[in-house]
Amino acid sequence: MKYMKSSLLILLGFIPSALSCTDSTTYTFGTYEYNGATSTRDCAWITANNASERRTDWCSDTVNGAVVGDECPVACQVGCAAPTTSPTKAPTASPTMAPSVTMKPSAAPTRPPSPAPSPFPTARPSTSPSEQPSDEPSLKPSQVPSLKPSQVPSDQPSLKPSQVPSLEPSLAPSDVPSLKPSDFPSLEPSAVPSDVPSVKPSDFPSLEPSETPSDAPSNQPTASIKPSPSPSAAPFAPTGGPTPAPFTPAPTTTPTVACADSALRIKIAKAGERIITRSCEWVGNKDTVNRCAIDGVAAACPMTCGTCSTCADPTLRFRFDYNGKTITRDCGYIGRVASKVYGRCTASGNICRATCGVC
Repeated sequence: MKYMKSSLLILLGFIPSALSCTDSTTYTFGTYEYNGATSTRDCAWITANNASERRTDWCSDTVNGAVVGDECPVACQVGCAAPTTSPTKAPTASPTMAPSVTMKPSAAPTRPPSPAPSPFPTARPSTSPSEQPSDEPSLKPSQVPSLKPSQVPSDQPSLKPSQVPSLEPSLAPSDVPSLKPSDFPSLEPSAVPSDVPSVKPSDFPSLEPSETPSDAPSNQPTASIKPSPSPSAAPFAPTGGPTPAPFTPAPTTTPTVACADSALRIKIAKAGERIITRSCEWVGNKDTVNRCAIDGVAAACPMTCGTCSTCADPTLRFRFDYNGKTITRDCGYIGRVASKVYGRCTASGNICRATCGVC
């Protein structure tokens, strides 16, 4: 009994801290100057103004050794259920009656399905065929032939041949050839060549060479249509002079790398204003000249700012997905470890053009 009491005290002391979800009252993540005064960022600052934008810009960042969202779970809306706008309804005065009490059962059970099919057929035929074929064939053939052939051929041939030959050849060839050849040759060659060649050659040469060469050469050589793949053992006659070397054009210039704006959102620090997170599309919307003049913007948005000829890394921080996490880093992080530069350049979309060698 003493053991159960102490366990209960430990459990009661654990529940409030385990279920609590409150913002830290001492954690801060930086200061900035605004209207001549110094403002400190804390958990209450996130929801004071532009809450949605501040959550996007700060809640996933690590400042002062902690993630902002972990220290401010309520302000960042991370892991805390939103409070209800009104209390739950008051309990009812009496228990709700079960459906079996309020609803009356039917007077008699519904009719069960029949255990076996009916002994008599229906008065009218069905509008669609049965899903499964009958186990035995019908005693009498149908009066009208089917429009399509049967999927399985019959074991024995018909007693009488058809009056008109088929328009298409049979799917499988006959085991025994016909006694007499056809009156006209076929328009297309047979799919399988014959094992024995014909006694007489054809009157005209074929337009295309055979797929398989003959084992022995012909008695008389033919005029070559195209040169042989290898030179002859001895020349036919000496040439009049040395054969000139083929002319090669001048080598092409070094290929250029396509210039494109970064698709990432970059953190921009405008003079006298707070840090904002924007994309290159925002830079080109309006006031492009002044926005490109902001430190680091021209290097991150070379197409919009017309700086494709300048090979430089942006000095700004940018957000990208890497190893399953969304992180905010700069180009110094991209090129810090030589063995990881390629993977980080690929993950960040080569925003660091100089470090990634894409300019």
